[in-house]
Amino acid sequence: MSDDTCLLFVYGLLRPGIRPPRTMRSHWPDRVIGELHHLGPYPGAIRIGKGSASFEGDIVEIATSELPALDEFEDVDTGLYARIRTTTLGGHDVWIYEYRRPLSPLATPIERWESNASSGSPLT
Repeated sequence: MSDDTCLLFVYGLLRPGIRPPRTMRSHWPDRVIGELHHLGPYPGAIRIGKGSASFEGDIVEIATSELPALDEFEDVDTGLYARIRTTTLGGHDVWIYEYRRPLSPLATPIERWESNASSGSPLT
């Protein structure tokens, strides 16, 4: 990994095969400590790095310059998600988007999120 790239743990719409970041150079599966919840059209991860539960996702290597566009996509400025640092179970230091709103009583805990609307086209 070079100075102009970073690692991002993705578990929802940004996963490879759904809407991966446009600068994705490589990807591989891993797990993160925390809770993943199905929120309808997308998932939300909470309690990152806390507890004993973990969930599946992918690490993607991307250009660091793409992070502001991904922050916008994840509604970081409105407080829907926050981009934070964590370490995966595989030992990789990564960025991850943590859900920051109260969970609906209908939110379902899951181990891996699957999209019903996979387009495979990159985020632009």
